[in-house]
Amino acid sequence: MKRATLTVITAIIMHTGFSQANNTHQATLDSISSLVIHYMQAKQADSIYALAGEELKSKLSAADFKSLAEAQVFVINDFKNVTFIGTTNGINKYKAAGTPDLQLLIGLDEKNKLQTLLIQPFSN
Repeated sequence: MKRATLTVITAIIMHTGFSQANNTHQATLDSISSLVIHYMQAKQADSIYALAGEELKSKLSAADFKSLAEAQVFVINDFKNVTFIGTTNGINKYKAAGTPDLQLLIGLDEKNKLQTLLIQPFSN
């Protein structure tokens, strides 16, 4: 009986520990996502790029990111009406209402830096 009780208590403690780790990661993802959306609304490409991880930075220079954001992203949507849709595989999905409606996908690397930042036409 003691062994079964100990096993159950250990399982509960382990589950709680894993849940807290997931909650901490989700809270960090939500915070970084809020910053990205704020900077998109303010049209601050440099501030968004500063949140990027090494993988993202290796694919796109700061100058190219700023040019792309100013010429193609900021002009098609003001990102003022952004709604959280959900999280799948560690990537938050948002709907940015406008013409056209866009989806914003934001994910982090292991250092809590932007690894995924996709802006696409919205799809369910």
